Amino acid sequence: MKRIHPPFCAIVCLAWVVPLNANAQELPSENQVRDEIRRMSERCHAEDKIALLETALGYADLPLLGVQLEAVSGVARCKFRPGSSRLAKLLVPHKSLRLREAVVGALVELGCGHECMESVFHYMYRVQSGETTLEGVHEDERRSIFGDLLRDRPTGVAGATEARRRVLESKLGTLVTENSAVATVLLVESYGVGSHLPSDFALTILEDIVVSGICPAVTRSREHDDSATSPTRRSASLDVVIARQGCVP
Repeated sequence: MKRIHPPFCAIVCLAWVVPLNANAQELPSENQVRDEIRRMSERCHAEDKIALLETALGYADLPLLGVQLEAVSGVARCKFRPGSSRLAKLLVPHKSLRLREAVVGALVELGCGHECMESVFHYMYRVQSGETTLEGVHEDERRSIFGDLLRDRPTGVAGATEARRRVLESKLGTLVTENSAVATVLLVESYGVGSHLPSDFALTILEDIVVSGICPAVTRSREHDDSATSPTRRSASLDVVIARQGCVP
């Protein structure tokens, strides 16, 4: 099968995955490409894994989302764990909800190392900070067009999208819990858990998600807080975290 070096994967990525028809001189259809991606994810040879990962990353904005989603799933089916850190970089608010769902699903299967978890936490921080997601932009556009017609209709498009976002948040929580050792290191080193000033982001995460092994650091923060005289004391939040994590006093 003809191969093209991965960085050139744009529209030519279609020819890289499925060879051009020599007679018709036409690019293969999306269905042909997706079929070949499925075959690659069944073979899982070294070159197949690389091809799947590069297609999943969508170099040069490969315009076929269905192809990209199939490739993300293929990386997971091939258990290509070295690709997890690069897949995690697709977790950004301006990417489609379908792509973020596929990426998180793949990461749950592959596991998430230090660099991967950094990207996961960065995405969660941006969403928690109120950064607008792509589906949020679309919802705002619908409301600006239809106005009151969309009000009080939680079971419509907006309601379905919100339900999907909740599922995505739940899967992110599962991902963090299943990779607690890595999450603990990052929460301590980058987000201040264990210090006298743990970040609001870290406390919010730990109020919602169980992270095995975080209790010693949380307890240290609580002890610092007991001795603090500044207005930055966070006793209430830390107590909620201690209860949620099941830390023994």
